[in-house]
Amino acid sequence: MLLVPIESVHDPRLVPALRVYHESFPLHEQMSVPFWFETVLSLPLPDTHLLAVVDDETDGATVGMVFYQTVAGAGGDNAPPVALLWYLCTRGDRRGAGLGAAAYQTLVRTLFANGIAALVFEVEIPEEAGAQEHGGEAAEMARRRIAWYRRNGARVLEGVRYLQSVDNGSEPTPMHLMVHTPVPVSPDEAYALACAATGEEIERVSELSLA
Repeated sequence: MLLVPIESVHDPRLVPALRVYHESFPLHEQMSVPFWFETVLSLPLPDTHLLAVVDDETDGATVGMVFYQTVAGAGGDNAPPVALLWYLCTRGDRRGAGLGAAAYQTLVRTLFANGIAALVFEVEIPEEAGAQEHGGEAAEMARRRIAWYRRNGARVLEGVRYLQSVDNGSEPTPMHLMVHTPVPVSPDEAYALACAATGEEIERVSELSLA
């Protein structure tokens, strides 16, 4: 498995990567087509990273996508940067083969080796992830996704309320925030890192914890 940067609208991996993205996330969690045009037309950017997940074990096909940004860290100008993972996905017919875990572990190793203090990302809240739809299938998938990220080293930042906003006209969606750091941190430190990554002060609704 390789993570290959996409740095041009002419990259042949761009369309397959975005196709996997559009098939992997519900519409209310997707950014608009103009967002992707503007992003790709602006590449390469030092703090914005669009990567194709490439399966080098078979035919070198593009089987997924990773999109993340790095931003200034918490604690002043000298603080190490943090990364916000917008999306990570793999093709439906290739899931369960370890490609997603390989992509995620490759990403975090690369980030931490380059001094990134934390990787922060959103995940669906099982109790709100379409729990009444499809016989609770969406809620069960949300629980499995959180457990998957926990197995890979991330933790849920509990005690906060966070809304994911996209630019396609959908209503903001309540989401969990997960934090992955190279060394253990306190819940308060994780909260500061999450605020830095998302660019906003996240609402605290109860005692902070990492679970």
